[in-house]
Amino acid sequence: PLNSQLAALPARNVELRLTLLKHLNEQLAALLPLVDLRTSKADWSIAHLVCKLRALVFYDVKMEILDEGLRRTQSAAPSRRPVIALARQVGGPSASTMPVPLFEQAFFQLRDVQPSDLRHSDQAWEVQLVAEGAADAGGPYRETMTQISAELQ
Repeated sequence: PLNSQLAALPARNVELRLTLLKHLNEQLAALLPLVDLRTSKADWSIAHLVCKLRALVFYDVKMEILDEGLRRTQSAAPSRRPVIALARQVGGPSASTMPVPLFEQAFFQLRDVQPSDLRHSDQAWEVQLVAEGAADAGGPYRETMTQISAELQ
């Protein structure tokens, strides 16, 4: 539907809109490091206005902000990653026992870990899948993060 709407516009109009979006993103890229995004809930704040414009912000601009935040908070001396053991439910739910959500399992194992110990460039912790024998080279971590995200939705 959006493509058909764009196709109906004259090419010059589309070009001008893209130019305007590029300019907006250049200005936002320069402004965003100065904006305290913690105030985004307050309708009087610049952060609130920026959040309302988020659909117009290019992916590259968003990723640069995220990458910079990660760079600034990464530990100077990398510590050993915490290792957590997660038991996924295999098969259908059992009537006698409800499975413990992965989020809950991870929370109870990570709640006392220092935040600086979770600041790594690739993954925050290692995952051992109970009774599955998977070595965490990134796959079990990504898979369980996906499952945890689905639980929280």
